[in-house]
Amino acid sequence: MNPIAGPDRRGSYGITDRMTSRIGPKVDMYALGCLLHAMLTGSPPFRGDTVEALEHAHTTERPERATARALDCPIWLDALVDQLLRKDPVLRPHSMAAVRLAVGEAERAQVQLDRMDMELAERRLHAKLNTGRELKSEGG
Repeated sequence: MNPIAGPDRRGSYGITDRMTSRIGPKVDMYALGCLLHAMLTGSPPFRGDTVEALEHAHTTERPERATARALDCPIWLDALVDQLLRKDPVLRPHSMAAVRLAVGEAERAQVQLDRMDMELAERRLHAKLNTGRELKSEGG
């Protein structure tokens, strides 16, 4: 992996804000977006052969959506990563508490979906079992 493009190059995440002297929580959110993107897709959101090329990519290019490379990435997570990687810090989540809330809401929604899937599977199983009993009683 090119050390300039990867997460092991110190300072490569949060480069957009550092170049404009806006250090703060929004820089951490950008770095989190870069890290999540790399974890989901296997590569950083931007690559460059030189520091200048990497800086240019961070400040001008829009990263590829995580779902373009990680087909099993949940849509809500893709949207969150996209928001964390916004160039303008104002367009990123308001706070890390907002990020935690979004993740918590997604987890609760997933638990609900899992329950609904289980209930549906149980209903289908009962329907099959009942249909089998009805066929046996009609035929026998």
